[in-house]
Amino acid sequence: MTEKKAPTLPSEIQLLPQEEIRERQFLLQRLQQFSLAFNLILILILISGLFFLYWKKQVIQEWNFFNEQLSQNLQQLNAYEGTITEFKILEQKLDWLSLLRQNKEPESQILELLEKTIPPGVILTEIQDKDKLYLRGETQDYQSLISFRRALEGEDQTKKVQLNQIRREDAASPIFFELGVILGKTNQNEKQ
Repeated sequence: MTEKKAPTLPSEIQLLPQEEIRERQFLLQRLQQFSLAFNLILILILISGLFFLYWKKQVIQEWNFFNEQLSQNLQQLNAYEGTITEFKILEQKLDWLSLLRQNKEPESQILELLEKTIPPGVILTEIQDKDKLYLRGETQDYQSLISFRRALEGEDQTKKVQLNQIRREDAASPIFFELGVILGKTNQNEKQ
């Protein structure tokens, strides 16, 4: 059997050379520095991630607010466009009506004039359109006839309204009349 010898003298203990010890200490320092740098980088990445998440949340909130505002503005714009479209349609109708009025036959102009001016209680029995317009009819009272004549005189299409004939058989019978109307556009000063 072999016996183990216990080291008794320091010269017998094998010591690591100084250079190897320094090398291990240097590697340990480098490992600690690397570990510290890695931990710092990891902390910076985590902080950057948190800032990114916060920024992303802010951007999403601003984006949602922007979309909401845009949606409201689009609704207002659509309402304005609807109104503008309605105005354009009305404008087209007015243009169409004015074109129709310019191109009307004299008969339709006369009928429109009579429609606007005949008061209740006046009945026209005959309309003649020669050199001037002759209106023959009947009414129960003088006031209706006077209203009819004034209404005709108040129209821009008439130059002159003249009462040619008026007669009544008795108090129970209607009043027969004939009006002569000269048509044509005049200004109010010519009528007076």
